[in-house]
Amino acid sequence: RRTSNNNPILLLSTLHQFCHKASDLPRAFLLAAICHEAVLIAAKQREAKTYGVISSETTVAPWTTLLRRLRVCLLFSLRLHSHQPLSTLPLTISNIEANDIFSISDFIARDELDISRKQKDVEALETACQVSSKKFDPCSCEADGMVGVLMDACKEVGAKNRNPLLLYFWGWYDREVLACHRVLLLGEKWGANPAQLDILKNALETMKVMGHSAEATAVILEIWQTRIRPVYRALLFGFEDVTEFTRDIVEPLCEDELWRDGLAEIAIHILSLLYKSQTQTPPPKTIHRPTLETAASTSSLSTFTTIGDDHTLISSSPQVFPPRGGEDRIISSVLSQAAHPLQLSSLSLHQCVVRLAQITPLSLELLPSYLPSTPVEPFLRQSLFIDTPPPPPSAAEGDNMEDHLDFFLTALRNKAVKTKGPIVTHYDDELFNLISTTWGGGNNTLVSAAALRSHFTLQMYALQKDVMVDDLVSSSLAQLDLPVFLQGGFSIAAVRLHKTILRLRKVKKLKGCLGVLDADTCQWVKEQAMLKENAYIDGDASLSATHIFVLKLMKMSMEMRARGGGGGGGIGITDYSAYIREKAHALSVLSGMLLNVVKDAGVHSNRRREAY
Repeated sequence: RRTSNNNPILLLSTLHQFCHKASDLPRAFLLAAICHEAVLIAAKQREAKTYGVISSETTVAPWTTLLRRLRVCLLFSLRLHSHQPLSTLPLTISNIEANDIFSISDFIARDELDISRKQKDVEALETACQVSSKKFDPCSCEADGMVGVLMDACKEVGAKNRNPLLLYFWGWYDREVLACHRVLLLGEKWGANPAQLDILKNALETMKVMGHSAEATAVILEIWQTRIRPVYRALLFGFEDVTEFTRDIVEPLCEDELWRDGLAEIAIHILSLLYKSQTQTPPPKTIHRPTLETAASTSSLSTFTTIGDDHTLISSSPQVFPPRGGEDRIISSVLSQAAHPLQLSSLSLHQCVVRLAQITPLSLELLPSYLPSTPVEPFLRQSLFIDTPPPPPSAAEGDNMEDHLDFFLTALRNKAVKTKGPIVTHYDDELFNLISTTWGGGNNTLVSAAALRSHFTLQMYALQKDVMVDDLVSSSLAQLDLPVFLQGGFSIAAVRLHKTILRLRKVKKLKGCLGVLDADTCQWVKEQAMLKENAYIDGDASLSATHIFVLKLMKMSMEMRARGGGGGGGIGITDYSAYIREKAHALSVLSGMLLNVVKDAGVHSNRRREAY
C-alpha cells in the first residue's frame, strides 16, 4: 500500500516505534529482527503479486535501518559497560537521534582512556586509526557482513582490544574535541580518587596539546574551578565553605607534604596555561562534529509520512547515525560556564599564592593574612574573573610591608632548604617577579625581583650551600640588589668567622697566633654573631668556603661603587658605599689571616680539616 502522495507505508509501525525508544537493547534487537523477517516475507509476497511494482527492499528498509542502529547502540552499550550509566537518560536510538543527550565524542574519549590514560599512547592510537584500512561504519550495509568483527570488539575492552571505537566512528574524529573530553573525564576520575595525582598529571599532559582555543580554555578552567580551586580554598581558608568534595577524604591528603607539592606543580601549570590562553586565544568558535556524506545504511531509505494506527508512517529523511553536525553537548555546557573573560592580574595573584603555599607548608595558616588587598578573596569561583590590580606605590610602601618581607624570607628559606644540587643554574624569576608585582606593584624595593634574588641566594649561603650558587652569583651580579646582598652577606660571614675563631681558640698551639687579629673586627664579628636575627645562619662552614664568600662580598662592594648606588639608612650614598668597602676589606683581611694561621700551624687531623 501507498499513501495519497505515493509514499510507502511502514508496516508494524507500533513495534517499530517501540524498538526505536526501547532501553532494553538486546530484547529490542531480537524483536526488531523478528519483525524484519516477518515484514520481509510479506513484502516479497506482495512484490511477487504486483510484479515488482511494490518493492520488498523499499518496504523492509525502515526495519533494516532500525536493526543497524540498534547494532550501533549495542556496540556502545557493551563496549562502555564499565562506564554505565552514560547519562541520566537511557541509551536508546531516539535519545541518540535527539543529538543533545549523548556525545559520541565523549563515548570515543572514554574508550581511548580505557586503552591508555597517557597522552603519547592516545596520540599513537589515533595515528594508527588514521592510516588503518580496517575502518568502517557499523551502521552501514558493509557492516552487515562484519558482525563477527563487531562482536569481537565488544568482548574485550581497554588495552587488550586492538580495535578502538574510533576505528568504527572515524567520522567523529576531532583531535581537540577528543582531548577536551579526555581531560574532563580524567578530572572526574581524579575527583573520585584524589589521592591518585597521576590521573591529574595525565590530564595535564593532554591539556598541553590542546592549544589555546576558547573550547580548550573553557575545559582547562573547568578543571581548575571544580577540582583544584576548592582544595586551595580549603587549604588556606578552611573547609567550612567548600562543598565540592568530602572533607574526610581530602583533609588527610592536605597534611601530606608530598601530595601538596605534587598538586601545586599541577596547579601552577594549569594557571600558566590559562594565562597563556588569554594572550594567544584565537576568535571563539563553536565545535561542530565533522559533516560527512550520508552513510550507505540510509542511502536507500525512502521518505515516510504518518497516516495512523498500525500502518503509521515515520517521516525520516536520509541521515547518518549517530547524527553528525550541531554542537557538542558537553563542550557547549563547559563553554557556557566560562562566559566571562579571565583577568591576567587575578591569574598572576593565584599563581603567586600557589607557589608560596608550596614552599611554606608550615606557615599555610599565616598566608591569608599576608595576601594583598583585593576586591574578592582568592580561590572563590568568581575570583579569576575579577581584576586585582597591583597596589599603588603609596600602598606598596605601607608600614606592614616589613612584616610581609619577614614572611617572604621564611618562604625563601623553605625554598632554599628544598633546592637540590649539584648546582643552581638560574633564578626562579617567575616566582620573584610574581611576588614583586603582586605585593609591591613593581615599585617597592623591599620586594623587588632583584632583592628577592639576593635574599634567596643569602638563604642558600646561610645553609652552607655555597657550591650550588657560587657560579650563579658570579655570573648574575647585575641581577642582584647589592646593598641587600652585602648587608645579609656580612652577617653570614660574621657568624661563620666567629665560630671559626671559637674553634681555633681550643687549639693550644694557635692561641698565640690569634692575638694578631684585628680586635675591632673581631669584636664586630662577635656582636653580629650574637644578634637574634642571625640565629638562622649555620656557621659551621669550612674556612676556605667562608674566605671565598668574603672575597665575593669584596668584589660586590667594588661593583656597588662602580654603579654609584646603594643607600644606608640615613648615611649618604658616598659614605655608605665607603663603609661597605671598608667592612668588606676588614672581613677579607680577617678571613685571610685565619686561613694562613691554620695552614702555617699544620693542622692535619681529619676532624680539623673538616672544620676548616
